[in-house]
Amino acid sequence: MNKKAFTLIEIMITFVILGIMSSLVAPSFFAYQRQKDLDLSIQLIETTLEKSFSSSRSVPRIFGVSALQKASELEIFECEYPTCLQKKTSTLSLLPNIMITETFAIRFFPPHGDIDTLAFPDNTLDIRIQNHKRESRGLRIHKASGLIERLWSQ
Repeated sequence: MNKKAFTLIEIMITFVILGIMSSLVAPSFFAYQRQKDLDLSIQLIETTLEKSFSSSRSVPRIFGVSALQKASELEIFECEYPTCLQKKTSTLSLLPNIMITETFAIRFFPPHGDIDTLAFPDNTLDIRIQNHKRESRGLRIHKASGLIERLWSQ
């Protein structure tokens, strides 16, 4: 007998094996995707802070970034130096299901990008974000040096 086709049993076994393999791979893929969303959001905040810092060094204006607790947006503002009547220039939205866990406001003053001392009670400021699964990432900003350090998940 010349066999040129697959039997129904062979096709069903193949689909069962593929189903088992995909059920093992799917959870790790979604976890990877959540971690990438967190990393992208923290990179967005870091870039926004660095841009505000460098802008305050090149233009005689005060630049700042602020966020409300449980928010998913950053407010970016600028004002005239030395009298600062704060005006919001833009809003930056984070990815869906990502939110900022603490309220913060940072102002960078010209000509050297000095950081507002009111925002730093103990010489550092931690900014933490989390997703709907409570996985988190963070940034720590050092007042003295302006260094932005990434904090890993907890």
